[in-house]
Amino acid sequence: MTAYNGALFAGQGDTGEDGDVLRFTPLAVSTITGTDGTVAPQTLSSVVSLRASSNTETCGGSGPCGATNQVKFYAADRAGNVVSAGPYAVISVPEPDAGDIIPARSTGVWY
Repeated sequence: MTAYNGALFAGQGDTGEDGDVLRFTPLAVSTITGTDGTVAPQTLSSVVSLRASSNTETCGGSGPCGATNQVKFYAADRAGNVVSAGPYAVISVPEPDAGDIIPARSTGVWY
């Protein structure tokens, strides 16, 4: 990935003759723990906007996948080797409305 004019650009494709250049507009800030070159486990965090899931499909790391919200991870080393994992589903439920909230009821009996 390369930053240019406030956007991120990434290339994908299996050979030099095919491929796509993707332009990503930053929607949220992602962070990762650790320092450059570490081989220790890292934590990746990000804030994203999700739609309420329309199904319960979980993808299981293989596509095609019909999940509403999906993530796929790519990692590259300094030699240019790239690996990927996913897609994985992110199950999201809508915010409850007032009709979904039931007040707690007490029997009035204390033990």
